[in-house]
Amino acid sequence: MIGKGTTLDNPFTPDPGELPDVFEGREEEINEFKELIRDVGKKTPRPTLRVLYAPRGHGKTTLLRYLKEHSSQFAREENVKDVQTIILTPSELNLKTLYRKITGNNLEVETSVTKQGSGGIDAGTKSELLGFQLAFKASGNLSKKTTYEHDVEDFAQVIELIGKYRPTILCIDESHTMDPQVLRNLLQCLQQTTGDKIPVTTILSGTPELRRAVRECNASFATRYTVHTLRTLTTEESRRAIGTPFTKNKVESPPEHVIDEMVRECHNYPFFIQLYGRALWRNCVEDESLVINAEKWEKATTQFHTGKDFMYEERYEEISKKNLLESAFHIAKLFDEKEQWLESELVTRLSGEGISDSKSDIQQLSDLGYLWKPDVSKRFYERAILSLMDHIKRNVQDDLKASAHRQKLMKQQNKDVPDAGECLPGDESYTRVR
Repeated sequence: MIGKGTTLDNPFTPDPGELPDVFEGREEEINEFKELIRDVGKKTPRPTLRVLYAPRGHGKTTLLRYLKEHSSQFAREENVKDVQTIILTPSELNLKTLYRKITGNNLEVETSVTKQGSGGIDAGTKSELLGFQLAFKASGNLSKKTTYEHDVEDFAQVIELIGKYRPTILCIDESHTMDPQVLRNLLQCLQQTTGDKIPVTTILSGTPELRRAVRECNASFATRYTVHTLRTLTTEESRRAIGTPFTKNKVESPPEHVIDEMVRECHNYPFFIQLYGRALWRNCVEDESLVINAEKWEKATTQFHTGKDFMYEERYEEISKKNLLESAFHIAKLFDEKEQWLESELVTRLSGEGISDSKSDIQQLSDLGYLWKPDVSKRFYERAILSLMDHIKRNVQDDLKASAHRQKLMKQQNKDVPDAGECLPGDESYTRVR
């Protein structure tokens, strides 16, 4: 907890999508967004589609939140119509919900009535995009009502309505979780609406899996959309992201050696910077002053490493459930040799370790953000989070040692189990036991 008497809110927030007090290192992305604002807000709009991908924790959702909160400001700076930014998730791509989220209104109900003389028939039609009603009133005061419900995903129609309401940047976060058919339908409709100059620009944001999902959904021109990645921060950006929130709130900045240590432990990873910053603020800010001693520093670092290890353990379990630990272990060892690998090189090296479907394993680990291609124009894989691979290596080795010990005990009890000894993935004995 913050010290007694402190009235300042903690400016660091590792919670998903929450904006930190100081937003560092995204000038390039902000300038790109201003260009989108300018194009979609023109008298003759030029809408487009962008795909943004990066591993979890790189700050995609936070970036979208920042852009949303500054859309009107950027529109004024670019001297165009006011542009709104809306952030949705795939679960909200129901057409009624989509329209209500963007306009603040329910879809309008259109009613038409026709009468036919002698039959005395009144026919009314109610249209709500997702369905319609037909009501008939016959002579003799008899009535019959029939309702037809159609789950029609006509994104083009609702996007046109949105464009009439206001120029819009539509951001769909976690897009990699979309059903492939829904993604294909959406992309096809976006192609139509951008061609018709409907003032709605769309940003699909997700993990590295998104790039493959877009490519494989078989939408027309799916491979021609502009693709961006979101890098980690530079060392100097990381230093500012740690120190500036203190001075901005009129609290003394942490000493240089403290910032150096935090940057080393965070690996320029935005999520970790916010996690460590929050722990430091909680434990070392008292009565609007920074107080760092051995006890307080130890508490802050312990809290940070607890949160960091929890995230790593979540990733470890995720990789384990997909039976990818052996491949993840060998890939981690390969990245000790060099920082960039071609997929063909990784396939060859993993195959040499006895991995039968190495190409598929690499793809799945890339989808999970264990490794990725941070440069869309190059074919090199890099580590997504540097120290996650160290965590994988350490824990796989510990698990294997424990497994080997269990097998020795079972053998002593006359169980017919091979002795794995101190084997590691790739050893013949490990493969036999596995």
